[in-house]
Amino acid sequence: MISISTAVKSSALFCLLIITSTPLLSSASECRKLVSVTTPEILTKDSLKLMAWNLNNVFTHQGEFQREGMKFMKRSAGKKGLPEAKPLWEVEAIRTTIATHLPDFATFTEVENVYALRKLLEDDPRLKGIYDILLKEGNDQRGIDIATVVKKSLGLRYKLDTHKDLEWTDRFQVGKQWKEETGPIFARDLPAIRLYRPGEETPFLILIGNHGKSKRDREGDPESNRWRTVQYEKAAEIIKKYKAEYPRTNIIMAGDFNTDVMTGHEMRAIRDITKSAFDLAPVEQQIPPKKRSTHAYFAPGGGPSFNMIDDVRILGNLEVMDADILPLIDRNGKPMPPPKTFKQRENQPSDHNPLLITIKNKK
Repeated sequence: MISISTAVKSSALFCLLIITSTPLLSSASECRKLVSVTTPEILTKDSLKLMAWNLNNVFTHQGEFQREGMKFMKRSAGKKGLPEAKPLWEVEAIRTTIATHLPDFATFTEVENVYALRKLLEDDPRLKGIYDILLKEGNDQRGIDIATVVKKSLGLRYKLDTHKDLEWTDRFQVGKQWKEETGPIFARDLPAIRLYRPGEETPFLILIGNHGKSKRDREGDPESNRWRTVQYEKAAEIIKKYKAEYPRTNIIMAGDFNTDVMTGHEMRAIRDITKSAFDLAPVEQQIPPKKRSTHAYFAPGGGPSFNMIDDVRILGNLEVMDADILPLIDRNGKPMPPPKTFKQRENQPSDHNPLLITIKNKK
């Protein structure tokens, strides 16, 4: 193993993961990066780009799943008993979108593990060596975890806080019988990344990744609305605790909220304390609310219902310079129109559109 002093002398990067304890969590992971010679970009950049995107099953393999209450999914074999890889053209389309915009940070959901995302990024010469990956495997046994990537050239220190171990007990009525079920609050996790500039001990930004509970029914909880509401009430509490600890730190919550972010009643606690980047963008550049669709839902036998279920929520002193919903691209790199049928949606690289936000500190 190369020593720290040798690594610094040779201008290499040294990354050490340690387990720490915080007032909010039972455990956290901190990744420190030492950079000699080159000036960290975070000290010279005027603005930063953030991408938030549900990548739709970035697995090393895929299969069918069976649900068991709050115990989520169990993976079984795919077709003919063998795993199925995500189609290569979908992977290439995702790579091209990321490489075209090269965000400084990104929150990616539906990622199986670090290996799967590293393979997606590092096997593309346009993305090789660009990003650090921060991912702690969450609660969903299906393997759809939340990953955060940060450009190495920014020269930041990171600390990843997990909230996967927080639990709640749901009491509900089925017929004349009352039942209780205890499980994790966050169906995947609510990872919070504290980002530190070189030499600073207070984070300048806390980036919270989110993937809300899906709208699949659970016993006594149609569309899992009660569970999702509890998630966002707890998320709001966590955001408030961070703000109390770091009053001048900006906080961003980004990802797939699995409900209409503008109208969903489950989101009230989050809407009370944060604002959408799409509402904070310059008025002349804002996408009209009715055109902010990020996902098409197809009821059985019905046509598409377009909703904004992905968002970037902001609390702090940030100026949003631009907020865009990017088109998905096809095998030839051309923009794809919104799907008109379920089959069309399934033939996209993802069932969600990526979000791209440009921010800077207000003067």
